Amino acid sequence: MYTGKFTTASRKKANVTVKGNTVYVSVDNFKKYANCKSFFSYKYDANKVVDNKTTVTATNKNNNNSTVKDTSYKAKVTAKIGLNIRSGASTKYKVLGAYAYNNTVTITKESNGWGKTNRGWICLDYVSRINTSKKSNTIIATEVISGKWGNGNTRKQKLTKAGYNYNDIQAIVNKKLLGY
Repeated sequence: MYTGKFTTASRKKANVTVKGNTVYVSVDNFKKYANCKSFFSYKYDANKVVDNKTTVTATNKNNNNSTVKDTSYKAKVTAKIGLNIRSGASTKYKVLGAYAYNNTVTITKESNGWGKTNRGWICLDYVSRINTSKKSNTIIATEVISGKWGNGNTRKQKLTKAGYNYNDIQAIVNKKLLGY
């Protein structure tokens, strides 16, 4: 398949790497420098998730190693203007669509702050996890008092992201500590 596709000079221009029978080149460079009129290419997506219970090491478009972890939970979209769905776990990937505000999604994989849904990858900064096996507000208030949820805005963000109502928890904390 490779034979004759690139001259030695065009290999360098196209940033081609040949290892055995495999040629590594971007589709754009292939179109620009290859000696052919038409071609068929296979896209290798390093962030493609395998549906088994193993941990997959993926390389994103920044060439940084990231780990894709199996998970399973529901989350609600908190971005008022909606949330882009991408083909990979980074803003460098193509937008495939969007979820509307308050939409509930199921996250099946996680990688570097991104979550995989049935439609693609979304940034987890703009969703709030829906905790289906939530602890009671009283137990969470006790944990807040013991320092497990941090302070100030950090606490508020953590509680909200975990699916708790910050004001309800804080009212219980105040009642326990201050008696009102």
